[in-house]
Amino acid sequence: MSADHCENPLHADYYADTSVHHSAEVIENVQVAQGTWRVRFRCPEMASKCKPGQFIMLKITDRDDPLIGRPLAVFEITPDENGVPTDLDAVYLVKGNLTTRLVDVRAGQTLDVWGPL
Repeated sequence: MSADHCENPLHADYYADTSVHHSAEVIENVQVAQGTWRVRFRCPEMASKCKPGQFIMLKITDRDDPLIGRPLAVFEITPDENGVPTDLDAVYLVKGNLTTRLVDVRAGQTLDVWGPL
């Protein structure tokens, strides 16, 4: 990222108006510490645009509680065997309505995700 991007965020490589919206398959959702979980989901379209530290919006598919998605920071982007970014990781604390329900999401289920923001 050039110095101009740091000085003027409107010239960032990816901005909210270029975000993508997808249903993403959960690859794994594992507890990494007490009250802390990491969810990995497959979304190559988003993984190719995201950088760790950017935010994504996440909602559990077919659930209307909470009604709107919640922001989570991208923790890691994982490539496939050819080096192509395919999976995104988000680490979350179990604190609110979404994260309490997110703990029960298993591999193979889908999440509604959009970003990067």
